[in-house]
Amino acid sequence: MPKVVDRMANLEPRLLIWGSLRTLLKSGHQMLAHIKRAHHLEAKKTVEIRSLQGALRKEEFISTKLKAALALEEERKKEGELEARMAKSILEAMIRAVEEFKASFEMRNLNFEFGQQAFIKGFELFEHQVGLKISRAWPKFFGRRGGYGGGSQTIRYCSRSFSHRSDRRTFQTC
Repeated sequence: MPKVVDRMANLEPRLLIWGSLRTLLKSGHQMLAHIKRAHHLEAKKTVEIRSLQGALRKEEFISTKLKAALALEEERKKEGELEARMAKSILEAMIRAVEEFKASFEMRNLNFEFGQQAFIKGFELFEHQVGLKISRAWPKFFGRRGGYGGGSQTIRYCSRSFSHRSDRRTFQTC
């Protein structure tokens, strides 16, 4: 450092000013380059910040939509659970009503009446089938005409309505 001071002392003031000015200009030029780089970096960061802000807005919008869809789905799920509970309670009420009806006097009465009607219908069906078989077999045993009494009347099976109160006979002479 003493050499620099000696050299400065030997220089003329004019040269000393120009040297200082040159140093200042170099510094100014470097500062200007630094400022330009800083502006360039700032512009890049601004673009990047704007891009990130746009992406953030999109994500917030998507998040809001997803939250709304989730809330709607939860509401539908609650409605479905409510409907399932209602259906279950209706089914239970129907089962209770059917059980009460099964145990009631009316049901026992209906069962008894149905049993009677089924027996009568079954008996009439049996009577009808036996009548058909007899009417088919009759000519084989007694000939075309009635075998008893030698009458001219043909005995045949006449169909009738199935009524348990009917007093009509299965066979009649026509």
